[in-house]
Amino acid sequence: MNWLGRKKTSLCIIAGTAALSVFFILAPERERGGGGLSYSVTIRHYGIDAAGMERTITIPLEDALSAVSGVKNIQSSSENGRTRVFVYFNGEAKGPYEAVRDAAQRVYESLPPSVQRPEIQSSSGARVPLWTAAVTAGPLFRGSLADFLERAVKPRLESLEGSGEVEISGTGINEIAVVLKQERAAAAGLTPEDAAAALGMNDVLLPAGKVSGGGREIPVVVDGRYDELSGALVPLDGGYAVRLEDIADVYEQEREPEILSRLNGKRTAVIAVMGNSEGAEKLSRAIREEIKQFSGDIEFTVLSDRGEEEAAAYRSVLIAALQGSLMVALAAALFTSGRGNGPRTALVCAFSVPLICLVSAGVLAFAGMHPDRALLGGIAAGVGSAVDTAILSSEKFAACGALSEGKDALKRLFVPLVSGAATTMAALVPLLSVSSGRGLVLAIGAVNAVSLVTALVFLPPLFLWEGGKGNAVKFKRKTRRAPRVFFRFLAFSVKFCVEKPRIVQCAAALLSAGGILAVVLAGADPLSAASENSVYAHIEFDGGLLAEEVDRRLAEFSETLAAAEEIKTVQTGARTGSGSALITFDPKKTGADRIREKARSVELPGGFVYFPETSPGERVWEISISGDDGGKCREFAKEAAGVCAGVPLIRETVLNFKDGTKRLTFLPDREKLGEAGISFYRFAETARQGVHGLIAYKRTGAGGETDVRIRGAGGADKRPALSRKETSELLAGRRDGALNLGSLSFSREESEPSGIRREGRRRIASISIRTRPMDPRRVRDEVMKEIRKIDLPPGYVFEFDREAVEAAESLSGTVLSFLAALLFCYMVIASVNESFGIPLAVLSVAPPSMAVPAVVLAVSGSFNSAVACAFVTVTGMAVNASVLIAGEIKDAGVSPAGRSERDTGSLYRALRKVLPALIATAGTTIAGALPFLFLTEGSNILMRTLALVTMLGVGSSCVFSFALLPGFSKKIMGARGCSGTSVLKQVHF
Repeated sequence: MNWLGRKKTSLCIIAGTAALSVFFILAPERERGGGGLSYSVTIRHYGIDAAGMERTITIPLEDALSAVSGVKNIQSSSENGRTRVFVYFNGEAKGPYEAVRDAAQRVYESLPPSVQRPEIQSSSGARVPLWTAAVTAGPLFRGSLADFLERAVKPRLESLEGSGEVEISGTGINEIAVVLKQERAAAAGLTPEDAAAALGMNDVLLPAGKVSGGGREIPVVVDGRYDELSGALVPLDGGYAVRLEDIADVYEQEREPEILSRLNGKRTAVIAVMGNSEGAEKLSRAIREEIKQFSGDIEFTVLSDRGEEEAAAYRSVLIAALQGSLMVALAAALFTSGRGNGPRTALVCAFSVPLICLVSAGVLAFAGMHPDRALLGGIAAGVGSAVDTAILSSEKFAACGALSEGKDALKRLFVPLVSGAATTMAALVPLLSVSSGRGLVLAIGAVNAVSLVTALVFLPPLFLWEGGKGNAVKFKRKTRRAPRVFFRFLAFSVKFCVEKPRIVQCAAALLSAGGILAVVLAGADPLSAASENSVYAHIEFDGGLLAEEVDRRLAEFSETLAAAEEIKTVQTGARTGSGSALITFDPKKTGADRIREKARSVELPGGFVYFPETSPGERVWEISISGDDGGKCREFAKEAAGVCAGVPLIRETVLNFKDGTKRLTFLPDREKLGEAGISFYRFAETARQGVHGLIAYKRTGAGGETDVRIRGAGGADKRPALSRKETSELLAGRRDGALNLGSLSFSREESEPSGIRREGRRRIASISIRTRPMDPRRVRDEVMKEIRKIDLPPGYVFEFDREAVEAAESLSGTVLSFLAALLFCYMVIASVNESFGIPLAVLSVAPPSMAVPAVVLAVSGSFNSAVACAFVTVTGMAVNASVLIAGEIKDAGVSPAGRSERDTGSLYRALRKVLPALIATAGTTIAGALPFLFLTEGSNILMRTLALVTMLGVGSSCVFSFALLPGFSKKIMGARGCSGTSVLKQVHF
């Protein structure tokens, strides 16, 4: 090859390289780089309300974390007794876990001893469990189940790669309660603080350093722990001491659980692992291996395992890939068995299918890529078009009578084979910037590269095993009438397309415009896969409703739901004012949308059932308002919810917050406090210790640390919570006579928030709206048009679901990817053919071919991410048919100076010659995609969509290649005016 003479090729390579560089420069940063790592920091301080948690823990923790290098965003949630802060980092590098840990530790060390140690986990931001199981004690288990789950199971699961937060519900960890006998303690002048200080200073285990002896280092430990805490001596004024058991009740108790859990109405413990859908299968396997370590101690009843669902989806794709490969092999054998060397040609073509699949998988594995569903689907999608190279090889080499003819055939094959493979791979380049399509791209690219090398290097010797016998393809006169009619129709079509090309071109243009219009009207829907056999529900009740009452109502709710035959289990979790339900069902009998409707129809007194996940039939969007005052944010959010209720496209509106319970506030009676000589601080500490009972210290024992909670009084029968009357009767201790709190104060009730959310150091409140599947930008435009009518003070801003809008914008960016794919295909075809005109004719087939699946999919649903990736993926395959036809037209010797009848006849013969190969190549591609249409898993929607787009796009491209290219052959391919009247006379059967 004379490279110096390839001026157009050189120009195309330079232009293509520049275009590729511009594309990746302009590609969104989020799509190229990923989201970076994130961590969650959870700190608990039992008994403290949401406002107190925000003031004392959340804000200091946000301040400390914001100083960490690389922090992109900070979000927080303050609830009664718990603060959770999410910190997000830029970039893909491993996040600074040590910096997060150190910042959290500094804040923790400045807090009271009653605050629990920070819990730090790698966070996916996902709030729906990836793996959930009910836990029961085994027959041989001894000890506290809650303690075992918290100290043995939870840390092991949190340490697994890909694991997010691990939440335990239905149990509370063990603690030691010291409840003072009010009269005796007051008579002794002993306050809860005194008892706490005495125990904390004496019940200790401390390292004291090291000493040397006998040439060795010997560690020194000071162990002052009490054998029995009840026998501890508490010093009093005047040099006296009293045993703890004489002035207090000492006992072990299980801390009141944050969530009360049930399974099908029966109380149980539940453990849930949060995480992203990416890597779910690997995490699920790791969890299954990990829980085997606890067999015999505790038993797990798995309620939801999305990793196993992913594995099932993977198995389905694997089976479909094997079926598709088998169908491709059979199709290849069928289409080649009647030509060339007969059985050997068919055998070689069929054998090339598993060979290409195996070698492609090996190449991907060598590159370090795990064989997941995307790779399997890519191999299966690519092998149908890749095996076309084997069929084209058989078409050329089977007709060779000698090795010299084989060399000529190899030269003629080089251009169409390289063009077909290169256009397919070039069209995939834009998808490299989209993380969700990267696996497909690499798999299809590997298959095409392997098949190209196989067809050009390894298959020719097999076809020419005996030097070639010259058995060319011949259609004899004994052919049935149906094919004869078909060829007459082909001849008529060539005549019509050559004589009236503008009619065909206008029809193709109209169809292309219809496809574009269908996509635009459908909108960009950022689809997310949901679980196939479970539904997660959130239930809101009146603020302050006791967890026990919520639990009772949810038990009735679950009993009603579990009675349905298609529902397997209903696991509920109850907390103060709210609850949750995980409903598992048989996907063969029903679907997620029906389960949602059934759950909504169950009567739940005082409760509202809400589903935070999207589903195939609905989408959930979040609208938030940020500002400095959380109360104002909640009021504006309520107003926005009222506005949204009147927007027609909204099916449901939900407040993502609730008003808390009525707060009992004690106000000092200054005169009585002064007369009694009691400071208000003493009054407040008496109330805090009596009602809440702060953690005095952490007692170190054989099983680890145990909280010691000291309370100034206890409820009847050791109830953890006091009644309002018992609270008023708490005594402010004095030796000369104790006074109760009710006599020293006034009281009133006030409302308090149950939770406070913050983002970017500002308070936020949000609502969620439910619609049918659609473009979130359309929802945003219609909803925000009404919401912006709300008069907001300076500093308060409404924002529609940012992530959904960004996803839709990215999805719309696939239009750029599609155009880039066409541009790269143009560069490849122009380079191979050394022509600027031929690529225009070839690519004219792509828009109308892709318009067919666009219209079909737009009618059936919105233009989601799966559709977008499928369109770009199939673009290269769709032009392969026109590449073959253009190559044959070019090789047919249609001369500009020749007679038009001869030119038209040559054009017809070129089309007829390539027709068998074209049917074979399209047939194998469609055969490979067919099994994927029958995948049922929701997470395999990309595979189903890719299969549908492949079948419709490739099938349509065959038709449009025959319809459009003859018309373009006049000006682009070199044929002059053609009368076409004699073409029917040149049809030979």
